[in-house]
Amino acid sequence: MLATALIGMQATSILPPTNPPWPPTYDMAMSTLSMQCNSSGWSDPVRGAAFGIISYDWSNAKAQWAAARPMDCEEQLQTQARLTKYANPKSNVFVYRNVVKALPWFTSVREKLDDPRYAGWFLRFDKSKAGQYHVPDCAAENASKCSVFYHDQEQTPAVPTPAAPHPDGSCGSGVCDCGEQPCGEYLFDHRNGSMLREWIVNELILGPTGVGDAAIDGLFIDDYWCSDLICKDDPAVAGCPCGDPVQGPTEEDKHSQADMGLSDEAIRDLTIGWNATMEAVQRGIVAAGGYTWSLMLGQENANAAPRMLKHDTCAAQLRAACVAGSDWQRHSILFGLTTNGSKLVQVKQDVAFFLLARGAYRVARVGRVGHDMALQSRARARRGTAAAPRRAASHRDRHRLRRAAGGRLPRDLERRLRAALEPRDDHARLQRVCRRIRSEPGGGGECRGVARHTESRNITFCFKYRERTCG
Repeated sequence: MLATALIGMQATSILPPTNPPWPPTYDMAMSTLSMQCNSSGWSDPVRGAAFGIISYDWSNAKAQWAAARPMDCEEQLQTQARLTKYANPKSNVFVYRNVVKALPWFTSVREKLDDPRYAGWFLRFDKSKAGQYHVPDCAAENASKCSVFYHDQEQTPAVPTPAAPHPDGSCGSGVCDCGEQPCGEYLFDHRNGSMLREWIVNELILGPTGVGDAAIDGLFIDDYWCSDLICKDDPAVAGCPCGDPVQGPTEEDKHSQADMGLSDEAIRDLTIGWNATMEAVQRGIVAAGGYTWSLMLGQENANAAPRMLKHDTCAAQLRAACVAGSDWQRHSILFGLTTNGSKLVQVKQDVAFFLLARGAYRVARVGRVGHDMALQSRARARRGTAAAPRRAASHRDRHRLRRAAGGRLPRDLERRLRAALEPRDDHARLQRVCRRIRSEPGGGGECRGVARHTESRNITFCFKYRERTCG
């Protein structure tokens, strides 16, 4: 009984829901969130800076960093964050990190993978099954380049071939340069203990390309470990039951447990170790004045699934949200705009609900891919019941909506929101960003504009921005 209790406790040791550190706002422009990823090149920094939170995925600019030698995803995310922060210093800029997978296109991770002194930080193939693995242990373009460390090739850059002319990221000049190891998704061994954990917190998370950079306000930390033994003991643990695709690391090849020769008990120990690391990561981020997605209520594993307003229960949802002491009053919560493809199907009702139920923190919206969201928290306690947003708003409702929207309730609300989700060419504003960067000490002539194709439109931006050359 004692062992069971300890397993359940350790498996849920991540911090409780925590609100963002920045001051609350009712400004609607600063109450939005977008997770952007333009794999063909840079994302429009001015477009991103229009949101209160802009989070850049690891696949952003993948066509560029996959062709670099060596790959430099980590630095390109940092550059994208700095360009966005220059466009709007008030925007909170997030970049991607992974504490489950050791991705060698991140320079800091690659350096450890290539250093024999840190071999204990990474999980290995079961050598007794050599030749029978479900994933290749050698590089597709170089059969002599192999690794003892387990890795799969999910979403991994590759050299184009006649059979696969369009891989998920094309390597340049027929070479995929992830260092001395083949490119792939490696895995941290969280049973290693304090040495690995301290490096993850202090370097990968809080280091100079992470929250330690003044342009980076937070992180989206992806993936998690899941254990069938822990889920059996406590089905309420976040992520249970394991199904992404099976127990073990999420979004990894489903045969990873067999290829590594791991027992169910080993998966449990790795899950507990990952939880301990994530708790240290979250504490470190909060202490540094940053924020991470998994600190929102219901986002323990950063699943990005929002709460939605439903047609049949909208009145009950609104009444429950406005009761003093409800989780809407106390926590940060993702709320989604209902879409059908790219069409906003009930935008007036969704926004009305949000403005009535929201509290001191921000709304977030992720655009154009069916993930439109709202992030809100700590709604002020309100007395009585509120009207369902589907009926005509009363004078009191309209007053509360205007007050929540900073005194303004646009008559063309739906048109404005639809327009906000559409791509636009903002050449002049991007030029101003570039000129501003050039004016910084050290900007000189190193920062120059080039045309790139981004989200179906050509934009111009300073693509050579670096700390020493562009301020």
